[in-house]
Amino acid sequence: MTFRRLPLLAAGSVLLWTILALWLGLHDLAISRALANPAAAWARWFEAYGEHPAMLLAWAAGQLLYSTARLLTGRARLLRRLLALAVQLAAGLALVHMTLERALTFRLSAAQWMVTLIMLVAVTALVQLALARTPASKLSRFNQAAWLTLLLLGAELAIIHSLKSVWGRVRFRDLLPDGGGYTPWYTPMGPTGNRSFPSSHAANSWTMLVLPVYASAALARPYVIRAAWIAALLWGSLTSYSRLVAGAHYASDLLAGTSITIVLFVVLRRLLLKETATRHPDFMQQRDLRS
Repeated sequence: MTFRRLPLLAAGSVLLWTILALWLGLHDLAISRALANPAAAWARWFEAYGEHPAMLLAWAAGQLLYSTARLLTGRARLLRRLLALAVQLAAGLALVHMTLERALTFRLSAAQWMVTLIMLVAVTALVQLALARTPASKLSRFNQAAWLTLLLLGAELAIIHSLKSVWGRVRFRDLLPDGGGYTPWYTPMGPTGNRSFPSSHAANSWTMLVLPVYASAALARPYVIRAAWIAALLWGSLTSYSRLVAGAHYASDLLAGTSITIVLFVVLRRLLLKETATRHPDFMQQRDLRS
């Protein structure tokens, strides 16, 4: 795709998004009434596990950045490792929380959380011992993908939860039997405590788009990279649709959450590619030859 075509593609995408968003503003409630089935077991499964890959990717990114900090010195190494350790622990605790509370409806006590934290530190130590056997220069090819993961996840979480807190949209499954309480997506209600718009499950599930970036960094064969794209698209689509079936979100919530992550991915990916092409032209050439 040439650079001249990018503005045209962007304009076309914005136009299509606007048309779809306006149409959903008129038909959101009818779509949910037609498709929602909160008893669907598969939708409940995605409610419990749909956001797990995002946290797993963040945890892996933290591990990689902690290990490749070996290439740095002094304060830069210390800051990198502190950030990477914080990411690993936060992602690990989020995974434990989502698994226990959503899938098993079990809550840990303060003492149990402390034990969990200690176990996560132990796991990190074991993973770092394993990674130490691989030269840091070889692992560093994944740094761009790791930074993209953290920037993408951090940015979309900040945007999604900021919007949720001020939009105050009531979830479909929390409406009154006659539909009372429903508001279209373009009518923010303020901080009511309701958090339907936009969908964080949708936004987090689409962070799987970084998967092919990791595959590309590993200099994988084209068919492996294509498989990674397919996996990312399937996971994002299924998780998003499951939220509609579960009655947790309207279609417009899913459109917003999905769009936020995809736009951030495209922008951040482009910025990081420019940075890598400037600092590591040899790696970019080698990757292009393999793809």
